[in-house]
Amino acid sequence: MFLFLPTGYVFITNIPAGASDIQIIEKRKTENVLALSDEAGHFFFNGNSLFDNPQNFHVAGTVFKYRRPSNVFSDGLEYVMAQGPTLQGLNVLVRTHTHRSSIIILR
Repeated sequence: MFLFLPTGYVFITNIPAGASDIQIIEKRKTENVLALSDEAGHFFFNGNSLFDNPQNFHVAGTVFKYRRPSNVFSDGLEYVMAQGPTLQGLNVLVRTHTHRSSIIILR
């Protein structure tokens, strides 16, 4: 499925409480940025139009490893990984930068 997205934060999926072996990997380079929030909308990283440096984040009882290239021309893809299990439900969002942003959802 191919979706055109509005500018701003767009909900992608929910990670349920108890989830493990979490892997969210960009399929192709974009200027979009992944973000993670709790189910109430409080961000753990890349929220409120502030972008965090790649690092490990302690969230929901586990460690989320967040990595991204320094710019769209650098090698590598953006990704988020966690061993889990998570202690609470989390939302994965993408922050788009232009009205022409698109993503591909694979299920």
